[in-house]
Amino acid sequence: MSIDLQMAFIYTVRHGHPYPPLYNLQWPIGVYFLVSGILLEILYAPCLIAMVRQNMLNFPCYKIMFFLGFLDMFSVFVNSIMTGYLAIRGAVFCTNPLLLLSLGAFGCGCWCACCLTCILLALSRCADFSENRFLKMIFEGYRVYFLMVITVFYLLFIMFLTTPASFNSNYVSWFFNPMLGHAPINYVNIYHAINNVIVSIMTTVLYVYLCIKLHLKSRAATSKLGRFQKQVFIQSFLICLTNVVAAYIYVYMQYFASSKFLVIVGQTAWQLSAGLVCIIYLIVNHAIRRGVIELVVPARWEKQLKKALAPSSRTPSGLAIDPLSTTLTTQPHT
Repeated sequence: MSIDLQMAFIYTVRHGHPYPPLYNLQWPIGVYFLVSGILLEILYAPCLIAMVRQNMLNFPCYKIMFFLGFLDMFSVFVNSIMTGYLAIRGAVFCTNPLLLLSLGAFGCGCWCACCLTCILLALSRCADFSENRFLKMIFEGYRVYFLMVITVFYLLFIMFLTTPASFNSNYVSWFFNPMLGHAPINYVNIYHAINNVIVSIMTTVLYVYLCIKLHLKSRAATSKLGRFQKQVFIQSFLICLTNVVAAYIYVYMQYFASSKFLVIVGQTAWQLSAGLVCIIYLIVNHAIRRGVIELVVPARWEKQLKKALAPSSRTPSGLAIDPLSTTLTTQPHT
């Protein structure tokens, strides 16, 4: 009898138990995640190509942003495209155990790697304002690639050496406990919880520091940069907000009973923490937007579109800001 049970268990793990009438198919929310995920991938790819074609990778912050772009696209594949597909199918652990655990491990690894990369990106921006030579030195030359290698090792550690998450279509989200309703004590990923708490605190502190430093630097330049300050603050606030919301909700719902609405808010925040970045690039970063236009818009329309989307205002002292790199650069009046 024990051999029969063991063989049945092995068969279930390998092949799942596909019987759709038993599962909770989530068509509307599943279609949303699937379609929005595909659109985000389509928007993100040209932004990365534009970084290369515009020679932005000569700067440390853009090297990190380029690296983060790949991690974000991998994350969107799991938290949007596959989440939507699995929700439409009504997938739970018993239907596709190996697939769900593999995607869950990869998605969790990408999330943690994105968190670390976002902190590195914020630190690199802080180095632009800091007088600390050591902080500046960390991001100079080939040292930035060493930081990326550390991030990759962190991704692999989370992916292969910690408890993987599994998808549950009832909540359209990912849980470390594949059997919801039972005690989660055997399905705890403490590294994920620690990661989320640290990233929530550090990203908030670093982005507040960046906004304060930018404000002080603009005042020292005796220029009124209200519009540009708002752009920097809004993008920083949105990036920080989605990461913090996703981080806290995902930890909370792993250990405490949560409503379906709260869980979906957390899942959407995870999606936006990875996918919203490309939209911010296209809205507030003129260089990336120009590169994307050159890449996807026919030549006969390119000039008119660039003129329509070009920044229309300058600061009184001739200072212009790249809102994404949060650095001040002197440009002559035109």
